[in-house]
Amino acid sequence: MPLEKAKHENRDMNVGVLVTIVIAGVMLILIIFVGMIAWIQTEIGYIRQERVVEVPNEVLESLRSEQLANITTTGKDAQGNDHIPIDVAMKLVVDRK
Repeated sequence: MPLEKAKHENRDMNVGVLVTIVIAGVMLILIIFVGMIAWIQTEIGYIRQERVVEVPNEVLESLRSEQLANITTTGKDAQGNDHIPIDVAMKLVVDRK
């Protein structure tokens, strides 16, 4: 019984075109990925900025005013520690040397 000749295409596939398509696809995916990350980071920044503007922090404001009072006046704080103005304290440190 004679062997039949295999019926298939005799030409090789074009590797150059295949490699070009794969590289272009990978680059497109990377560009989309980086673009999405940049977009998400921008949106997160907008959300954080809106939160700061919309909701003032009363605790932070009272803490800042209390600290400002501690460094600009003479007296005792809530824990009973003495405090003096920062200008006076800096002069005392310089005078010690």
